[in-house]
Amino acid sequence: MKLNNHLYVRAESLKPKPFVRLNPVSLEEDAKEEFELEKEDRNLEWKSNEETGRSLTYTPLFTDGHNIYVISQRKTPKAEEKKGEEGKAPMLVVEIYDGSNTQFKFIREVPLFKNEELEPFIKEKNSIDFLKDSSFATNGKTLMFHSPKKVYFFDLRTGVRV
Repeated sequence: MKLNNHLYVRAESLKPKPFVRLNPVSLEEDAKEEFELEKEDRNLEWKSNEETGRSLTYTPLFTDGHNIYVISQRKTPKAEEKKGEEGKAPMLVVEIYDGSNTQFKFIREVPLFKNEELEPFIKEKNSIDFLKDSSFATNGKTLMFHSPKKVYFFDLRTGVRV
């Protein structure tokens, strides 16, 4: 993805770094500036949290030119689990980070819902393979999510599918 006249690349072979910054002309890694990621659960490092179910073990990065967006996976809400659906696939959450400097501070998160009744957008295949086979784009207001079989649009203020 391109942000602030630099290319940011995320790949499993770069672990534990969340990504590298490349010079767009030479395509060489720009090692002049180290990233100062927040030392909280909400940062862009490749990791999982057992308590929340938050997983960034595989997540696409994309941008609107100002912020960085990632798709994380989460446990289904407690209300859903009480209905005997504990084995369900994880829900998807858009995490938004400030792309204006190298600290990439967490701004907010937007759970994705399939309708205005706020039912979580949960597909049977909300898995790493499902994410790898999908593509994402945003203008900062609407998220376009292109899965292998369908295209979805979500309002990034509410997370509701439009």
